[in-house]
Amino acid sequence: MNATKNCRICQTEKPLSEYNVKKSNKDGLRNACRPCQRNSNAEYRKTPEGRLVRAFHQAKGSAKRNGVFDDLTMDELREAYRVSKARGCPYCGEEIEDNSFSLDHVIPMSKHGPNTFANIVICHHLCNTNKHNRPVTDYATEESLDVLMRDTFMRSEKKMKVWEIVDMFQSGEYKKSN
Repeated sequence: MNATKNCRICQTEKPLSEYNVKKSNKDGLRNACRPCQRNSNAEYRKTPEGRLVRAFHQAKGSAKRNGVFDDLTMDELREAYRVSKARGCPYCGEEIEDNSFSLDHVIPMSKHGPNTFANIVICHHLCNTNKHNRPVTDYATEESLDVLMRDTFMRSEKKMKVWEIVDMFQSGEYKKSN
């Protein structure tokens, strides 16, 4: 048995111990050595798609930990990103760059807001950090609330808009079971 393998990225022959497992490959190992795979993964995470995938999985984990309703799909997250790229940050109105965006829940999951298309926006990382886990009505300016209210993020089976969820939350109608 050959105890070495050529990395498809760096084209260097390395011992098999330098490769991670991938059962679907004939030899049971990845085609790239660990350092090349690590660099490739890091580069992917810097791309908009890589950042979206990471945000998606983090949101799914948070939804599970917080026990909130979760029906957000990757396609919906991509759509929210496309809308925000076209319209700008819903909080400050500035253009969103590919390397400075963040997924935000209008009603934070820590306050029992759902992980749904109707409850998410793509905003600047700094705006999301400043908002923290406050409801949007406690953070946003009147102007940015108007932007959110005009938004047509019609999601979920109930076809609710962002401001309808905010109104329900403020009135106390919104329950964790939603």
